[in-house]
Amino acid sequence: MKKLTILITMFLMTACAPRPMPQPLPTPEPEVRTITILPVSITTNDNQDKKTRQELTAGQMELTRLLHNYFKNNDQVHFLSPDQTATYNQGYETKEEIQQLGRRLHSDALMIWEISRYREKDGGNYSVGHPSSVAFSYHLVSTATGVTLCGDKIDHTQEPLTENLLSFKTFLKRGGKWVSAARLMSDILPSTLEQCKYLKADKDAAVEQ
Repeated sequence: MKKLTILITMFLMTACAPRPMPQPLPTPEPEVRTITILPVSITTNDNQDKKTRQELTAGQMELTRLLHNYFKNNDQVHFLSPDQTATYNQGYETKEEIQQLGRRLHSDALMIWEISRYREKDGGNYSVGHPSSVAFSYHLVSTATGVTLCGDKIDHTQEPLTENLLSFKTFLKRGGKWVSAARLMSDILPSTLEQCKYLKADKDAAVEQ
Protein backbone atom coordinates (compact mmCIF):
# COMPACT_ATOMS: atom_id res chain seq x y z
CA MET A 1 0.00 0.00 0.00
CA LYS A 2 2.84 2.34 0.89
CA LYS A 3 4.55 1.67 -2.47
CA LEU A 4 1.29 2.35 -4.30
CA THR A 5 0.89 5.68 -2.49
CA ILE A 6 4.45 6.70 -3.47
CA LEU A 7 3.83 5.79 -7.13
CA ILE A 8 0.58 7.77 -7.21
CA THR A 9 2.30 10.78 -5.64
CA MET A 10 5.15 10.65 -8.16
CA PHE A 11 2.66 10.38 -11.04
CA LEU A 12 0.70 13.42 -9.84
CA MET A 13 3.88 15.48 -9.38
CA THR A 14 5.02 14.60 -12.89
CA ALA A 15 1.66 15.41 -14.43
CA CYS A 16 1.49 18.79 -12.70
CA ALA A 17 5.07 19.83 -13.46
CA PRO A 18 5.38 22.56 -16.11
CA ARG A 19 6.48 21.22 -19.44
CA PRO A 20 9.28 23.00 -21.30
CA MET A 21 8.15 25.11 -24.22
CA PRO A 22 9.15 23.68 -27.60
CA GLN A 23 12.05 25.58 -29.11
CA PRO A 24 11.48 27.01 -32.61
CA LEU A 25 13.52 25.40 -35.32
CA PRO A 26 16.38 27.59 -36.58
CA THR A 27 15.57 29.45 -39.78
CA PRO A 28 17.75 28.11 -42.58
CA GLU A 29 20.11 30.66 -44.05
CA PRO A 30 19.28 31.66 -47.62
CA GLU A 31 21.51 30.25 -50.31
CA VAL A 32 23.42 32.98 -52.10
CA ARG A 33 24.86 31.77 -55.38
CA THR A 34 24.45 34.93 -57.44
CA ILE A 35 24.77 38.57 -56.39
CA THR A 36 23.88 41.63 -58.44
CA ILE A 37 25.56 44.90 -57.53
CA LEU A 38 23.33 47.87 -58.27
CA PRO A 39 24.75 51.23 -59.38
CA VAL A 40 26.27 53.26 -56.55
CA SER A 41 23.84 55.95 -55.44
CA ILE A 42 24.60 59.36 -53.97
CA THR A 43 23.16 60.77 -50.76
CA THR A 44 21.55 64.07 -51.63
CA ASN A 45 20.00 66.87 -49.64
CA ASP A 46 18.96 70.47 -50.20
CA ASN A 47 21.98 71.87 -48.30
CA GLN A 48 24.63 70.45 -50.65
CA ASP A 49 26.55 73.04 -52.63
CA LYS A 50 27.94 72.57 -56.13
CA LYS A 51 31.37 71.54 -54.88
CA THR A 52 29.94 68.83 -52.62
CA ARG A 53 27.85 67.43 -55.46
CA GLN A 54 30.91 67.35 -57.70
CA GLU A 55 32.90 65.56 -54.98
CA LEU A 56 30.17 62.97 -54.53
CA THR A 57 29.98 62.35 -58.26
CA ALA A 58 33.74 61.77 -58.31
CA GLY A 59 33.40 59.45 -55.32
CA GLN A 60 30.58 57.55 -57.00
CA MET A 61 32.77 56.92 -60.04
CA GLU A 62 35.76 55.90 -57.92
CA LEU A 63 33.79 53.50 -55.72
CA THR A 64 32.26 51.93 -58.83
CA ARG A 65 35.73 51.46 -60.32
CA LEU A 66 37.09 49.89 -57.15
CA LEU A 67 34.16 47.48 -56.90
CA HIS A 68 34.57 46.37 -60.51
CA ASN A 69 38.26 45.76 -59.90
CA TYR A 70 37.67 43.87 -56.64
CA PHE A 71 35.07 41.51 -58.10
CA LYS A 72 36.50 41.13 -61.60
CA ASN A 73 37.48 37.47 -61.00
CA ASN A 74 34.40 36.54 -58.99
CA ASP A 75 31.81 34.73 -61.14
CA GLN A 76 29.34 34.93 -58.26
CA VAL A 77 28.96 38.69 -58.72
CA HIS A 78 27.36 40.61 -61.57
CA PHE A 79 26.98 44.35 -62.09
CA LEU A 80 23.91 46.21 -63.25
CA SER A 81 24.73 49.40 -65.14
CA PRO A 82 22.69 52.61 -64.72
CA ASP A 83 21.29 52.14 -68.23
CA GLN A 84 20.23 48.57 -67.47
CA THR A 85 18.68 49.71 -64.19
CA ALA A 86 16.64 52.34 -66.04
CA THR A 87 15.17 49.72 -68.38
CA TYR A 88 13.53 47.94 -65.44
CA ASN A 89 11.71 51.15 -64.60
CA GLN A 90 11.40 50.40 -60.87
CA GLY A 91 13.03 51.32 -57.59
CA TYR A 92 14.63 49.11 -54.98
CA GLU A 93 13.82 50.96 -51.78
CA THR A 94 11.24 48.62 -50.27
CA LYS A 95 11.35 44.91 -49.49
CA GLU A 96 8.79 44.21 -52.21
CA GLU A 97 10.74 46.17 -54.84
CA ILE A 98 13.96 44.36 -53.97
CA GLN A 99 12.28 40.97 -54.22
CA GLN A 100 10.64 41.87 -57.52
CA LEU A 101 13.90 43.14 -59.04
CA GLY A 102 15.75 40.08 -57.75
CA ARG A 103 13.28 37.77 -59.47
CA ARG A 104 13.61 39.68 -62.72
CA LEU A 105 17.39 39.48 -62.53
CA HIS A 106 17.37 35.82 -61.39
CA SER A 107 19.68 36.90 -58.57
CA ASP A 108 19.78 35.54 -55.02
CA ALA A 109 20.87 38.85 -53.50
CA LEU A 110 21.20 42.51 -54.37
CA MET A 111 24.11 44.62 -53.15
CA ILE A 112 23.10 48.24 -52.63
CA TRP A 113 25.80 50.92 -52.26
CA GLU A 114 25.52 54.58 -51.30
CA ILE A 115 28.18 57.26 -50.92
CA SER A 116 27.57 60.22 -48.64
CA ARG A 117 30.99 61.94 -48.48
CA TYR A 118 34.07 62.07 -50.67
CA ARG A 119 36.28 64.94 -49.58
CA GLU A 120 39.68 65.33 -51.15
CA LYS A 121 42.63 66.49 -49.03
CA ASP A 122 43.59 70.15 -49.18
CA GLY A 123 47.37 70.16 -49.49
CA GLY A 124 50.32 67.98 -50.40
CA ASN A 125 51.86 64.75 -49.14
CA TYR A 126 53.17 66.13 -45.86
CA SER A 127 51.05 69.18 -45.08
CA VAL A 128 47.29 69.67 -45.46
CA GLY A 129 44.64 72.16 -44.56
CA HIS A 130 42.24 69.26 -44.11
CA PRO A 131 42.74 65.51 -44.75
CA SER A 132 40.86 63.23 -47.11
CA SER A 133 37.57 61.94 -45.78
CA VAL A 134 35.08 59.37 -47.11
CA ALA A 135 31.75 57.93 -46.02
CA PHE A 136 29.85 55.14 -47.75
CA SER A 137 27.67 52.16 -46.93
CA TYR A 138 26.34 48.95 -48.39
CA HIS A 139 23.65 46.34 -47.75
CA LEU A 140 23.48 42.83 -49.16
CA VAL A 141 19.78 41.94 -49.29
CA SER A 142 18.26 38.52 -49.91
CA THR A 143 15.81 38.63 -52.80
CA ALA A 144 13.99 35.60 -51.39
CA THR A 145 13.15 37.18 -48.03
CA GLY A 146 14.00 40.87 -48.34
CA VAL A 147 16.19 40.53 -45.24
CA THR A 148 19.59 42.24 -45.02
CA LEU A 149 22.23 39.51 -44.92
CA CYS A 150 25.17 41.77 -44.13
CA GLY A 151 26.23 45.36 -44.50
CA ASP A 152 28.45 48.09 -43.18
CA LYS A 153 28.66 51.85 -42.84
CA ILE A 154 32.09 53.43 -43.22
CA ASP A 155 32.90 56.95 -42.04
CA HIS A 156 36.63 57.57 -42.10
CA THR A 157 38.94 60.58 -42.09
CA GLN A 158 42.70 60.17 -42.20
CA GLU A 159 44.25 61.05 -38.85
CA PRO A 160 47.80 62.19 -38.13
CA LEU A 161 49.97 59.82 -36.13
CA THR A 162 50.10 62.30 -33.26
CA GLU A 163 46.33 61.92 -32.76
CA ASN A 164 46.06 58.14 -33.08
CA LEU A 165 49.03 55.96 -32.19
CA LEU A 166 46.96 52.86 -33.01
CA SER A 167 47.23 53.78 -36.70
CA PHE A 168 51.03 53.36 -36.68
CA LYS A 169 51.05 50.41 -39.11
CA THR A 170 48.72 52.23 -41.48
CA PHE A 171 50.85 55.33 -41.15
CA LEU A 172 53.95 53.37 -42.22
CA LYS A 173 52.07 51.64 -45.04
CA ARG A 174 51.15 55.02 -46.47
CA GLY A 175 54.72 56.24 -46.25
CA GLY A 176 53.86 58.82 -43.62
CA LYS A 177 51.92 60.81 -46.22
CA TRP A 178 48.55 62.42 -46.41
CA VAL A 179 46.76 60.30 -49.00
CA SER A 180 44.08 61.06 -51.56
CA ALA A 181 40.41 60.23 -51.04
CA ALA A 182 40.76 57.48 -53.65
CA ARG A 183 43.66 55.89 -51.73
CA LEU A 184 41.75 56.19 -48.47
CA MET A 185 38.75 54.41 -49.98
CA SER A 186 40.88 51.71 -51.58
CA ASP A 187 42.54 51.00 -48.21
CA ILE A 188 39.19 50.53 -46.48
CA LEU A 189 37.15 48.64 -49.06
CA PRO A 190 38.81 45.16 -48.92
CA SER A 191 38.47 44.75 -45.15
CA THR A 192 34.88 45.96 -45.38
CA LEU A 193 33.96 43.30 -47.94
CA GLU A 194 35.87 40.51 -46.20
CA GLN A 195 33.54 40.77 -43.21
CA CYS A 196 30.57 39.51 -45.25
CA LYS A 197 30.46 35.71 -45.13
CA TYR A 198 28.19 35.53 -48.16
CA LEU A 199 30.94 36.79 -50.45
CA LYS A 200 33.26 34.11 -51.78
CA ALA A 201 36.83 34.57 -50.63
CA ASP A 202 39.18 35.36 -53.50
CA LYS A 203 42.83 35.34 -52.54
CA ASP A 204 43.70 37.20 -55.73
CA ALA A 205 41.14 39.93 -55.15
CA ALA A 206 42.69 43.33 -54.60
CA VAL A 207 41.78 46.94 -54.97
CA GLU A 208 43.98 48.96 -57.26
CA GLN A 209 45.17 52.24 -55.86
